Amino acid sequence: MSDLTSSRDMDLVRKILFALEKILPGEVFEFDSLGGVPSARLDYHLELMSDNNLVKVYDKLADSALVRLTWEGHEFLESVRDDKRWEKVKAEMSKSGGFVYEMAKSIALDFVEEEINPNRVQSLKSQLIRRYNNLNELEEQSANYGAVAVPLELKNQIKAEKEAIAELEEKLKILTG
Repeated sequence: MSDLTSSRDMDLVRKILFALEKILPGEVFEFDSLGGVPSARLDYHLELMSDNNLVKVYDKLADSALVRLTWEGHEFLESVRDDKRWEKVKAEMSKSGGFVYEMAKSIALDFVEEEINPNRVQSLKSQLIRRYNNLNELEEQSANYGAVAVPLELKNQIKAEKEAIAELEEKLKILTG
């Protein structure tokens, strides 16, 4: 397989999802409906999408396939339907130097939630304040034990709070730009 067909293109995945959404159940997806994308590239991407449960492929022919969106495919498409949201997701993913589907989906869903619930940022900020207060209390308890005698359970609680804080800070960073 050449580099042309073995590299994953998430814009193409999104384009395929849009095309599949338009065809009726039982209709064949004609590869030429995507305007000039090589059949081998489309076929490869359908395989990738099937591997990730975005589509169900029933039969493949030379330049077409009997295929449908899965529930997961519909859900992902809804999360990245809006062009501005899609561009924001891609921008976030480019910061990591690649595109990880699960992370992209999570980021897209965070954007959807922010659009539905504009108070989400304030809610996350409130959660973050509570977590910081809890971490301060745990660290004060830890200081009372001295460095060598801190119980493992308390160390684990501190570690969990720090991880939760980092996750909340990352979500806030994504939502607030």
